[in-house]
Amino acid sequence: MVERVRFIAENHAEVYRQLWYRLRGVTDPELDWRIHPEANTVRWVVAHLLFIEEWTADVLEGAGRYLENRDPKRYDPEPLEVMREQYDRAFARTQANLAGVGEDDFEREVDMLGAIKASLLDVLENHVHHTAGHMYQVRFIRGTYSRAFGTDKKVFDGW
Repeated sequence: MVERVRFIAENHAEVYRQLWYRLRGVTDPELDWRIHPEANTVRWVVAHLLFIEEWTADVLEGAGRYLENRDPKRYDPEPLEVMREQYDRAFARTQANLAGVGEDDFEREVDMLGAIKASLLDVLENHVHHTAGHMYQVRFIRGTYSRAFGTDKKVFDGW
């Protein structure tokens, strides 16, 4: 595996691990709580990240959502267990597909949901940063929920 891809794969795996650590012990009321009436819920964030994980695996395969779906903002509310199973499968696909990426693939042009074109390398690096950003959003929402409703923050955040 190319060193740059190995770095991306390792960071992708770490952010994935941290995301699901931050989701430990989450309840349905907490998943659907809004920090503000216009804010996204934790369930929405997870569904969004699931969409993007499946989309990224598809980008690497040149198939599926990458070719079909242009709106990563609308989701059906699913139980967290269902999303976790789907996310695990998509994550495994992305990791397996990363193993086949070589330096000659880095400049391949990727259509970013009809908005812009970017190199595959930029898309993969952005994928890790994007997931990390939303993982911290989950941490923020859950931390605020913990303070508002007196839940045990140590379940998902040792800080």
